[in-house]
Amino acid sequence: MNNEKYYEFLSEKDIRAIGGRISADEEFKAVPEVKGWFISSEGRLISKRKGGNVKIVKTYFTTGYEHVTTRINDRVGKKFAVHQLVAQAFVKVPAWIKANDIIEVHHIIRVNRKERIAGIHAARNLTYLPKSIHRTVDVIADIAVNEGGSYRQYDFVKAAENMGISPYTLADVVRQEPTSKEENWAYYQCAVNADGVAVDIDFRLIRTKDI
Repeated sequence: MNNEKYYEFLSEKDIRAIGGRISADEEFKAVPEVKGWFISSEGRLISKRKGGNVKIVKTYFTTGYEHVTTRINDRVGKKFAVHQLVAQAFVKVPAWIKANDIIEVHHIIRVNRKERIAGIHAARNLTYLPKSIHRTVDVIADIAVNEGGSYRQYDFVKAAENMGISPYTLADVVRQEPTSKEENWAYYQCAVNADGVAVDIDFRLIRTKDI
């Protein structure tokens, strides 16, 4: 077999050699920039070299994120963030994002700046957000929508969907002064314009810091 073919796929034998899948639906896809690298939907980075030897690539932890640096074509080393590789391979850009918007990868469950969290960079915990609202969303620790008198927690995008507005509109609202405050909660009860229709919204949130 031509050595080039060793870089083209990860076999079941290769997966067993790294300890098997860590979830029933874990997938692996090649990293286009680095020959012989594969990223998994669970956030594992795999290296497959000449001869077919496979191993898990060691990454380093910095302020909540996993990184790795490697040389490409014997040139200057290039740095990769694991969550970026996972998103590029497995995460689709949501249909609600406006065309030509600059997009950034967002962690639905927040990273811990000091400690590793298992599965934090898995595809299921990642989504894309427009850069224009990412900072607004990223400082929200908790958001809950009033449904029949009780507040139900959602992620930011789901909260917008359940209130019948776009995430862009919701971001505009949370940048404003809240209707009221109670302990750590900021409450918003108002009507907004959603594509020409007035929609009553009622939600509360906790911020990690001011926007």
